[in-house]
Amino acid sequence: MNILDTARSQLNADSLSGMADFLGIDPSVLPQLIDESLPALLAIFQKASAEPTKAVLIDQFLTQTDNSILEQPNEALAQYGPDLMKGGKSGLARLLGPQLTDYIAPLAKSTGLGEGKVASALGTLAPFVIALLGQETSNAEGLQALLLDQEIAAPVPEAKVAVREKAPEKSYLPDPTKKKERRPFPKRKAILLVLVLSLVAALLFWLVSTGVIPLPTGVEPTPETTLPVPTPAAQSP
Repeated sequence: MNILDTARSQLNADSLSGMADFLGIDPSVLPQLIDESLPALLAIFQKASAEPTKAVLIDQFLTQTDNSILEQPNEALAQYGPDLMKGGKSGLARLLGPQLTDYIAPLAKSTGLGEGKVASALGTLAPFVIALLGQETSNAEGLQALLLDQEIAAPVPEAKVAVREKAPEKSYLPDPTKKKERRPFPKRKAILLVLVLSLVAALLFWLVSTGVIPLPTGVEPTPETTLPVPTPAAQSP
């Protein structure tokens, strides 16, 4: 039994034609979106069923999902769409946490849809896929055995590792090849200096002009010694 082929035959753009309007996407993208979302969901459930802590959640999903939604998927979507999407998104988030983005990102890139739309699509399809698996098994152990031999190629991006460049070693020695640049005197400091000097000069001028600061007196000149000037003698008649 090829579970992926079975899922694609029961869950497709025809059986879930109302999904485009429900998600608010172009109907032409729906076939590709569903076709690529199914292997991603099967891969998620396959991986989760192999982990003991998450296998408990898988068991809960299998027992809480009503398999009758597969009888008329489109009508189930029309009637219970918001609840199915909410439960599916919550379940996927509990299974994967932040790693759910590893499955959303490549689907968003291949379909051209935003990651929010893809997340809603996965959440909507998850209950239908669980119901499909629940027809074959009732617990996580059986689900793991069912999916173990399946060839499920889910688009998962490679982890990107940021390459950090090695910082150059810091040298504390002066670089002889580096020219010393003269730093220009800041204009603000020059203007401030001129203003200060102008204020000081104006203050000194005012102090001197008002007599607060008397000017120093010069040394008085020593009077020169003058010789008497002879007067002409009176001539006798």
